[in-house]
Amino acid sequence: MKCISIIGRKRTGKTTLTASIIQKLSRPSNYIFDINNEYSRKFNLRNDYTGEISPDKFLDKVFQVKNSCIVFEEATSYLSVKGREEKLVNLITRSRHTNNVILLIFHSIADLPPYIYRHSEFCCIFKTNDFRNTLDTKFRKDSKFIHYYDRVRLNPNDHYFEIFET
Repeated sequence: MKCISIIGRKRTGKTTLTASIIQKLSRPSNYIFDINNEYSRKFNLRNDYTGEISPDKFLDKVFQVKNSCIVFEEATSYLSVKGREEKLVNLITRSRHTNNVILLIFHSIADLPPYIYRHSEFCCIFKTNDFRNTLDTKFRKDSKFIHYYDRVRLNPNDHYFEIFET
């Protein structure tokens, strides 16, 4: 397991699931970019990133670490600046050599770039505010994605999610 994309609207359980994954992985280091400091405050997780709250500085720092859990809370903000995409994909592809696990959290499927999805080994879908017809355009050839999206969408539990191998 090297890269997991987690997608869901607010208050569905993404952060709780991510914290659980971090705890289970029990890596020597956790690098969590979290502006709200939820992982430390709410879940008492160690965050070895103590640098400036800057996506570029965070990317530079985690590019050098090994055997760590790296969390990109609000991953969309990393991809909003040209040039970061290539760096992030490079970080993900290098993870097999650095033994890093990368967790990317998105609030919307519309925000999940197809190339990040293709580089993820697992995908976790919570309820989103995305419309199915928009997904068909973006992921129409991926029947597995649509299958799990529909299972989550049709489940009445707001905290229900599906994890699947991509």
